[in-house]
Amino acid sequence: MSLPFDVAVRATGGTLRNPDAAPANVRVSTDTRTIEAGDTFVALRGERYDGHDFVMDALRRGASIVVVDRAVPDLDAAAMLIVEDTLRAYMALAAAARERFNGRVVGITGSAGKTTTKSFLYQLLEAEFGDRVVTAPANENNEIGVSRLLLRASDAAHDV
Repeated sequence: MSLPFDVAVRATGGTLRNPDAAPANVRVSTDTRTIEAGDTFVALRGERYDGHDFVMDALRRGASIVVVDRAVPDLDAAAMLIVEDTLRAYMALAAAARERFNGRVVGITGSAGKTTTKSFLYQLLEAEFGDRVVTAPANENNEIGVSRLLLRASDAAHDV
């Protein structure tokens, strides 16, 4: 789902550097392998990686802006949104996307059977609504996975 750029900036509470290079709309990715031209790259930190190490790669692959928690050297011309915490910013972007999304959202919880239930429900809804239904491709049932799902829902999606 794309967000108007000003909505994304307000949601994250970040400080914008080089606003002239910023896009009108924001489509978010955290994985440089899936970056498309114009995407916004959020540099998340993990146990074994730091997304800040991939900022230059994201820009080479076409990202139009990067969301970071510290200024990245040698990015004088790139649009950069500097936030306190990239994970919180990512979740704030997902919350902003959810606020703008008019479809229904179904969450499946419990200690057993979630994946099977999700698969069955998706097949039923997809048969009725086609590509307007979005589901997580894997067991992405944490704050990163749910945020990713909300942010990747197409603007035409009906149900998540």
